[in-house]
Amino acid sequence: MDFTPKQRVRAALKAPSSDLQRLCEENTTQVLDLLYVARRSSELGAPLKQAVWSLLEKNMRVLCAASSLGWDAKKKHAEMFHRFSRFILVFQGPEPLAENLVAFSMFRFENEEEYCVLYCYELQVNEEMRGMGIGRCLMNVLECIGSEWRMQKLMLTVLKANKNAVKFYATVGFQIDVSSPTNFGYKEDYEILSRVLEEEDFDFEEAPPNTNH
Repeated sequence: MDFTPKQRVRAALKAPSSDLQRLCEENTTQVLDLLYVARRSSELGAPLKQAVWSLLEKNMRVLCAASSLGWDAKKKHAEMFHRFSRFILVFQGPEPLAENLVAFSMFRFENEEEYCVLYCYELQVNEEMRGMGIGRCLMNVLECIGSEWRMQKLMLTVLKANKNAVKFYATVGFQIDVSSPTNFGYKEDYEILSRVLEEEDFDFEEAPPNTNH
């Protein structure tokens, strides 16, 4: 049986949070007394959802509102907590409590054109915790998750005005994706970036991880 990009995404969507949690634990270092926790959107209680939303709004509302993407709180909230959304949550302290949240990444397994990708919708770090390697660690976890489920790319969208983010993504190996508006001569205020996880001429014969636990 051939495992096409669409089949890989379907398999990844079934992956339990416990499998992603294992990758968090295997690919993070125990520094700064930080706890990395993998959760589906449906597994977040109201206090954690509010903590996630508050950090996103604090970091991105003004930037997005001034961009072509805009800031529509209702649409953004629906996107964030969509049933396919996955989270890697970072807590300072031993307990995954809302008041201890210092960073998070929200991502989904998706098909983009002919590719299967892990699309990072958000990577947010509390201002007081920046420069400590948390963002780099989150990206490393996302890369490991994407590779485990045999996604071909790790993708994201970044606003050009977010200079620190643009610089950060360049330092961790992202490049302008072939689908980015820049490659079509459009002068948009954002770029689509990607990192290749698996070369295009991959062999479909190998199955993604078995998620039938």
